[in-house]
Amino acid sequence: QRSTQKTRAHVGYCDIMDNGKIVDCTGQNTIADSNLAVVLGTFPNNMEVLFLNGIEGITHLESNIFQGNLKNPGNLKALYINQCNITGALNELGESPFRGLVNLEVLNLDENRGLN
Repeated sequence: QRSTQKTRAHVGYCDIMDNGKIVDCTGQNTIADSNLAVVLGTFPNNMEVLFLNGIEGITHLESNIFQGNLKNPGNLKALYINQCNITGALNELGESPFRGLVNLEVLNLDENRGLN
């Protein structure tokens, strides 16, 4: 009999759920601008949903940060970066950090302390 139970594991900074499809790094304040690229490179290649909520060290999203560091950026369907410290005007972000996320259906940047 084959088990259909979804898996959950803690790997590095984040919780990995649903056999790698969901990665939740909510509140992991050891993640910051300085190591975000390295952290993104540790996620499973089948990841579809990424939560980076409540991480005070995220203040800026570099150009191509996701495309250049995720193993399979085209797989990502939902990206939540809420309650971080991203600063500046929303229109200054442009598409550049999100380029290559061709299947992205949900992008949520709510309650960023410096984003207007």
